[in-house]
Amino acid sequence: QVPVSICAFSAISIVPRKTSQKADETHRIIHVCQGNESHLLVCCLNVQEARRDALEKLVAAGDVVPRAHIIRVFSDEIYHRSGIVFMGLPDAVSDAVFEASKKALEIIDLRNVPRSTPNRSVHNHIGVVDLIPFHPVPGTSTPIEIAAASAVRCAQRLRQELQQPVLMYGAAHPDKVSLV
Repeated sequence: QVPVSICAFSAISIVPRKTSQKADETHRIIHVCQGNESHLLVCCLNVQEARRDALEKLVAAGDVVPRAHIIRVFSDEIYHRSGIVFMGLPDAVSDAVFEASKKALEIIDLRNVPRSTPNRSVHNHIGVVDLIPFHPVPGTSTPIEIAAASAVRCAQRLRQELQQPVLMYGAAHPDKVSLV
C-alpha cells in the first residue's frame, strides 16, 4: 500500500460550486458557523479518478455526514484526477473526508487508470487518495491547530480502520515538517 498524504495549512481560497444556489449555501454555512463562534474548516480530497460514475459514489459517501458540506467538485479528465471540497465543522469535515476516502479506496483500482498517451497525461500520484489538505476557512477565527487536529483525526481513522499508511506534514506533523 502507498501512503495517503495528509496536511494542514493556513491559507486557501474558497471557490464554491458554479451554481448561485451553492454559492449562497457556502456563504450561509460561513455565516452560521461564525455566528455560533464555531470553528470552520475546508478540505479538498484529491483522488486519482475522473470518471463521473465513480465520483458520484465518492460524493454520496461524503455527503451523508451532518454539518459537513460539499461546496465544489472538480475533475481534470486529461490527468484523470479530481478534487472534492468539503466545508463545515472540524469533526464533521474529518468524518466526511474519511467516508469519501474509504469509498475511493474501495472502488478505485489504479490498475484500471488510463495510461499516458500523446493526448493524455496521468498526474503523478502516490495512490488512489493522493492528498488531503485541511485548512481554516479564511476570514474566520479558526486557528491552524484546529485544522491540524482534524487532519490527525482523519489520519488516525485511515490507519486504524483501513490499515492505510499515511504521510503527515505541515501543521499536522508533530514537528511541523514541510515537504518543500
